[in-house]
Amino acid sequence: MFTHYFYKIGKNVRKCIFIYKNSLRKTKEIENRIFKIIREEKRKTINYRKLQKRTISYKNNRKTL
Repeated sequence: MFTHYFYKIGKNVRKCIFIYKNSLRKTKEIENRIFKIIREEKRKTINYRKLQKRTISYKNNRKTL
């Protein structure tokens, strides 16, 4: 009876650990998706700024000529 009780506790603990690890994996996947979106947005803004700088410098060079 006593060992059966500990077996049940151990089984519940293993189940809880599995659920915890599974939820950690899912949160990590969600974090990775969010970071990917942020990286893409940063890339877009950096490329946009570079394009703006090019057009401004092009316009300035045309004025001096």
